[in-house]
Amino acid sequence: YRLDGVGFTYERRTHLFLIDVPTSENWQPTEPRQLTDGDWDEKDAAWSPDGEQIAFASNRAEDRWQVRSPDIYILSLHNGQPGELRRMNDSMYTCSSPSWSPDGQTLAFLAALKQRGAGHVELFTVPVDGSQPPRNLTARFEGSLADWTNSDATDEHIMPAPTWSPDGQTLYVLANQRGASRIYAIPVEGTDSEPERLTPGNFHAMDFSMDPQRRTFAVLIESPTHIGEIFIGSTETPGELR
Repeated sequence: YRLDGVGFTYERRTHLFLIDVPTSENWQPTEPRQLTDGDWDEKDAAWSPDGEQIAFASNRAEDRWQVRSPDIYILSLHNGQPGELRRMNDSMYTCSSPSWSPDGQTLAFLAALKQRGAGHVELFTVPVDGSQPPRNLTARFEGSLADWTNSDATDEHIMPAPTWSPDGQTLYVLANQRGASRIYAIPVEGTDSEPERLTPGNFHAMDFSMDPQRRTFAVLIESPTHIGEIFIGSTETPGELR
């Protein structure tokens, strides 16, 4: 609150709103429609592939003022109006960054055990229909998901959502391991202690983005002697960057 140019927001909360997008030159804007409400905040909204559901993270627990531990929710929409709301985990974890599988049947998200300090962040998947509990895909990997590498050049710690491969069999994630942050490829069956790396060496990868075909990725990399720069790599030739 001291750095955002806004200061204390007091009773104001962050909620989901639905707005229409321009469809023609004669398009007229309409009033935004509020989808969520309550004395809590929402974040990390993600549309389902069919555009009928929104996944997001929200801390609605009674102890939310003491412990920062959002859960993953799915909100169904009917003609632009909010419908059924479902929680997808059991509140044992602090969750963020939901991401839909290409077929819309599974959610991937990041989560750490619920506690009062920083936690070890893992990659989970859960069936959208709730038929099974969330499954930890990185239990055997010592790395922590997201960018936790400290640097004198930047203090940002970015948590990009997992990116699915087109066939839904691989998840591309940013993770920190032993002083380096890299992009890893995690199979949906789970990984062993050393998942495949898409970025080489002891670099500090801070954020990444992939093209729709999941063949090319852009990654923001810095080092102790170089500020962040953009590199391009390929999932077909892991470890090569330009």
